[in-house]
Amino acid sequence: MIGTTLKKIREAKNLTAKDLADGILSSSQLSRIEKDEGVPAADKLFSLLSRLNTDFEEFILISDDEHLNHRTLLKNEVGETLRQKNPKRIQALVKKLEDLSNKYGDSFFNHMKCIVKASYALHAAKDTVQARSELKTVVDYLKSVNTWHLYELTLFNNTFMFYDYDTSISFSNRARASIEKRYNEPKYVYVSRSIFYNLAVKSLEEKLYLTAYNYANEAIGLPQSTNSLYTVTLTKVISQVASYKLRNGQYDPKKLAFFMEYFSMMDMPDVAAQCKKFLQEHQIPLPHI
Repeated sequence: MIGTTLKKIREAKNLTAKDLADGILSSSQLSRIEKDEGVPAADKLFSLLSRLNTDFEEFILISDDEHLNHRTLLKNEVGETLRQKNPKRIQALVKKLEDLSNKYGDSFFNHMKCIVKASYALHAAKDTVQARSELKTVVDYLKSVNTWHLYELTLFNNTFMFYDYDTSISFSNRARASIEKRYNEPKYVYVSRSIFYNLAVKSLEEKLYLTAYNYANEAIGLPQSTNSLYTVTLTKVISQVASYKLRNGQYDPKKLAFFMEYFSMMDMPDVAAQCKKFLQEHQIPLPHI
C-alpha cells in the first residue's frame, strides 16, 4: 500500500523513479517498494515525501487506507461535534468511536471516545467529577508511557482542562522532557507552546506567580509562527500579570495597553475579555489604551 501510493503520487507529479530515488534510495530499492515488495525505513519515507512535496497526512488520505483515513478525519469531526454541543450528535459519535475501537483494536479511538464523553460531562452537565472519571483510561495510558512523543503530548494538551493542579504538574515533567529534545520541530513547537500556556494559566489560577511567570516565558521563548499569535500574546499578558505580583521589575503597563489595543484592532473581543479577566482576578489596574 505504501509503495503503490508513492508510485501514484510520483506519476501524478511527472517524476521518474530515478528522479525520486536520487540520493535517497537506489532505483532498484524504490522499484521493489513501489511494487509493495518492501517498506522504506521511516527516514527514507519522509525524504521521499519531502521530494514529492507531500506531507504525511495528505499521503494517508491519498493511500485511501480506511483505518488511517478514519484516524485523520475523526480529529476534525470530534472538534466540530464538541463545538456544537448537540447531545444526539455526541452520543452518535461516541457509538461510532466505540465501533471503530472494537473493529481496529486501536487505542486512539478509545482515547477520543473518553475525551468526547469527558467534554460533554464538563461543559453540558457541569460535572467535573464525572468528566475526570471518564478520562481514567487516558490518564492510565499517559502514566504508562515513560517517554512521550507527539501523540502523548497532544493527548495531554487536549485533556489538560480536566486535571487538577497536582496531576497537571506531574504530567508536565514528562511533557518537558519530551519537548526539550525536539524544540525545533514545528508540530512539537505548536503543541509545546499550548502546554506551557495552559500550565501558566493553571499556575495563575493557583496564585503561584513565579511558576506562572516561568511557564509563560518558556512558551514565549519557543519559535513563533503566524498561527500562534493568539497564544503568544495571551502568554505575554500572563507574564506581565505575574511580574506585577512578583514585583520583579519586568512589569510594564505600556505593554499591557499595547496587548489590549492589539486584540481590539484584530476584532478579538473574547481574547480581550480574557485579558481583562486576568487583570481583574489579580487586582491589576486596567492600563489606559
